[in-house]
Amino acid sequence: RRRHTRCSRDWSSDVCSSDLCVAANHLVALMASVDDIARSVGLTVDDYLPLAMASLRDVATMGPRDALTGPASRGDLSTIDAHLHSIPEATRELYVAMAREALALGELQRSTTVV
Repeated sequence: RRRHTRCSRDWSSDVCSSDLCVAANHLVALMASVDDIARSVGLTVDDYLPLAMASLRDVATMGPRDALTGPASRGDLSTIDAHLHSIPEATRELYVAMAREALALGELQRSTTVV
């Protein structure tokens, strides 16, 4: 059903397994959260799949740091805070965790951008 990625012989099996889980299983869990938020406004995850797939294509072509867009890439905390208060409570913990990661990635992106 899915493609399997081979791990480097230099990696322990636990490191390899955790990396594979983040790349696949955690992505699926993230999209389930997208579906929960989407359903709260009358949409479904299907409405967001083109955006998610475009983001993955950007990661493939540009790398994760350069593919990041949106409020985290700009350090726009007020927009992130507004998002947090507008989404279902059950999805907030994951949103906060992902926003922290995105903000850190955005900071790295902004600190290495040549003006």
